[in-house]
Amino acid sequence: MAKKKLGIGVQTIQDFSRENIIYVDKTEKIYALMELGKNNFIVRPRRFGKSLLSNTVAAIHEGSREQFNGTWAYDHLDWEKEKRPVPRIDFTLIDYDTRALADGLERYLRPIAERIGIDTKELGAKELFLNIIETLGREKEVVILIDEYEMAVTDFVGVDEAKLAENIFTLKKFYGTMKGAGRHIHRSYITGVSKIGKIGILSDLNMLNDLTLDKRFSTLFGYTETELRHYYAEYITEAAQKYKCSGDELLGHIKRHYNGYSWDGIDENRVCNPFSIVNFFQSFEFQNFWFSTGTPTMLTRGARKQRITLEDLENLKTSSDLLQSANLKEFYSIALLFQAGYLTIKKIETTGISTLYTLGFPNQEVRQSFASYLLAEYVGKG
Repeated sequence: MAKKKLGIGVQTIQDFSRENIIYVDKTEKIYALMELGKNNFIVRPRRFGKSLLSNTVAAIHEGSREQFNGTWAYDHLDWEKEKRPVPRIDFTLIDYDTRALADGLERYLRPIAERIGIDTKELGAKELFLNIIETLGREKEVVILIDEYEMAVTDFVGVDEAKLAENIFTLKKFYGTMKGAGRHIHRSYITGVSKIGKIGILSDLNMLNDLTLDKRFSTLFGYTETELRHYYAEYITEAAQKYKCSGDELLGHIKRHYNGYSWDGIDENRVCNPFSIVNFFQSFEFQNFWFSTGTPTMLTRGARKQRITLEDLENLKTSSDLLQSANLKEFYSIALLFQAGYLTIKKIETTGISTLYTLGFPNQEVRQSFASYLLAEYVGKG
């Protein structure tokens, strides 16, 4: 059998099955996620598979069983029972740069509404969203997927305060639509890179189920060492031959450079960044793949202003409250560094009812790259 291909840039379960691409099976955990509360929310760094998760949930509810052949879900789900309409909002596809966010949302939703027979005349974004949910949910409650829920806000932090305020107002009203349409909604899944505090754009959603630090889903994103050994065995062998070392030694190098991300502080649950892993196995070169896809300018600038050093970031102590919610009015915060993936949980200590988190850089890729940007800030500004 031919060696399975690497999923560079692949974000849909259909492509994995059709193109003979390695799929690290997370469907048992995804099903556990699907059995939880009504409004589910989880934050993970960029390039960690949030879009793939949303696409997989959508494919399950669309009844696309054959695309899951070989996965846990294929034989364990009641595929007919799971079928539901799945309206989806993907902010990477919405134009809010050249026009107002409300207009961008309206342009995104209008074709969806028209396809299901809604008269869209004189309907704004909120009304379109509400009508889509109510129309699709008449016979069976819908599952709503929202990707990069905060992107239209975070893109303007420190750049355009007027646009930032306008988009906060628009999103708060837009997401509030889901509360009014609650009887037509079975579940919602909201993903993003940061959990925004202080501005409350999700505050109208009742009982928001924040799973960011939920131990049950600490390995839902990223690859554990066990998964690497199982799914990428042939690539590990090939890379080990190139570096003239054993497979275990090669995995040690991979772990030091790309592993270490944790949301529960348990060593065996630490995961590798999937984007860096597939790019490493494509090139067999230890490069800073993930870090090069986005620069933490805002965070390094804020760290410099507060005279933060690398040593300060290696052994940070904090409570769960400071990890849970980022204040976007601050250009540097522990929460933003953690949620964006520049810091991770090294250890969790519980005393009575108090929990203390120790944070640090997850791996060499992040530490080396962040150090370079922070140094440039100090040298450039004097």
